[in-house]
Amino acid sequence: MTQSKLSIRPKIDSITPLNDGSIEAFQNGTLRQVIKLQHDVLMIFLKSSITKNKGYFNDLKDVKKKEFITNEIRKNIPLRNQIIGIIIGLFTSDEMNSYLKWKNDIDRRITNICIERYHNSLSELTH
Repeated sequence: MTQSKLSIRPKIDSITPLNDGSIEAFQNGTLRQVIKLQHDVLMIFLKSSITKNKGYFNDLKDVKKKEFITNEIRKNIPLRNQIIGIIIGLFTSDEMNSYLKWKNDIDRRITNICIERYHNSLSELTH
């Protein structure tokens, strides 16, 4: 199962992998790949949340949309936890052990990377 999870992940050429066991290595070697793999799912998930809860999103300017997304993910704890779950569900058992070791820091990194990805993909969130 571990190999099949790893084999479906996209390679990110712009990132030089580190193998030093650091959180930075985990972020670049695992998080970024899984988040890229889950891009479409993450977009559908946030779009659904925006549609259900905040119908006026499409009327906002891009700067306000980015603020809305940031606030929604940081303040809506159930939403943030579900986004984190979308990512950690594709971890291998070794990666899950690393995640549990650095949970708070990795959760913060997942949140920040996803917010950045949402900001860069605003057109996909607009109906």
